[in-house]
Amino acid sequence: MAEHTKVPVVIRDNYVMYLEFYENLIWFHTDVKKWNSKVKKQFLEDLNLLQYLVNVPLMAYVENSNTKLAKFAQLINFEKDTNIMLENGEKATIFIRSK
Repeated sequence: MAEHTKVPVVIRDNYVMYLEFYENLIWFHTDVKKWNSKVKKQFLEDLNLLQYLVNVPLMAYVENSNTKLAKFAQLINFEKDTNIMLENGEKATIFIRSK
């Protein structure tokens, strides 16, 4: 079985955006080092350009217990798509971001 790797596609001083191809979908990941209104503006510009370039919906996975990450997903224009049950009994939400 092939290993799935997050590939950095946007590298900035304050954040890195990654894409991962898994189960025929493009999954979005990010590491944020600093956040303020200026960083948010640049982040959204980069994310919008990335979305335009890949030209398919971006998916994100958030465990429901991680409310901070769920709020962040919605802040960067991801929408709730599907609720899922994990093998360990916890719930998670799949978020989607389209043009």
